[in-house]
Amino acid sequence: MNQQEAFNELERLQRLQKCSEGTIYNYKRILLQFFEVINKENAEEINEDDIIKFFNHIQNKTENKKANSINTIRFIIKAFIKKVLRNQQLYTNFNFIVPSIPNNKEEEEALTIEEIKQIFDIINNERNKTMLHLIYSSGLRRAEISKLKWEHINFSEEGKIISPIFTIKEAKGRGGGKTRTGKLSKIVIEELEKFYKNKNSEYIFPSCSNKKKGITGVTINNIFKNYSKKAGIKKNVHVHLLRVSYATHLSNKEVDISIIQQAMGHSNINTTLGYIRNKKEKIKKIPDLLE
Repeated sequence: MNQQEAFNELERLQRLQKCSEGTIYNYKRILLQFFEVINKENAEEINEDDIIKFFNHIQNKTENKKANSINTIRFIIKAFIKKVLRNQQLYTNFNFIVPSIPNNKEEEEALTIEEIKQIFDIINNERNKTMLHLIYSSGLRRAEISKLKWEHINFSEEGKIISPIFTIKEAKGRGGGKTRTGKLSKIVIEELEKFYKNKNSEYIFPSCSNKKKGITGVTINNIFKNYSKKAGIKKNVHVHLLRVSYATHLSNKEVDISIIQQAMGHSNINTTLGYIRNKKEKIKKIPDLLE
């Protein structure tokens, strides 16, 4: 199996599992780097020395690379060995060859309401503003924005939104995930009604290069990062922080955690708790029972 055949097989498996375009792109990007470093065309010749060589290269090239970034690369290579190469011995020994790196870094902060307003205020493209408004106000994932179609929202014949509640298939999970509901803010409703009159795709946010496809997660992230930079935000910003901020700001407004869980589309409440960044402030408010 040569390199291209291995990539084709991996993409075939990923599409069967309904992986997002962003996931497919990231796997290929890391694996291209992997093959470039080990300098092998035949994927079946990969051995323990190649894996050690690659991860030494990663760590030497970027000494300050975050632990979670290296662990993500580690996960991708390990999955490739298991699912594409089907090399059971190499897969079994992988944890000994490349142990996972403990992540002792504190969780990244949510954006403040002021920072989000600062970003939104400098956006001069109406469709981009609507897209980012929707991510923040409804807690949508990038992949859900990519898949969002006009048919998911209940419009009248006059082009007015009948209900703020919409239903979309979750991006997570094999088989395409479960369906879940979300709520549109009044501002987003007004913005979408403007675009509805002149829609030219079944997708609300189509790709610029192909109207038959939705915008990619990578493009969404780049758009948000560019606006954040222009707004002078100093944090390490990526669009997923809008989702983190959505959960945190709802918690700040004393919304019940079970409601936030439902709004985020989480099956496990512990996942929702991992998004909320105001735990220290909440602890400060615990009353002294001895007073």
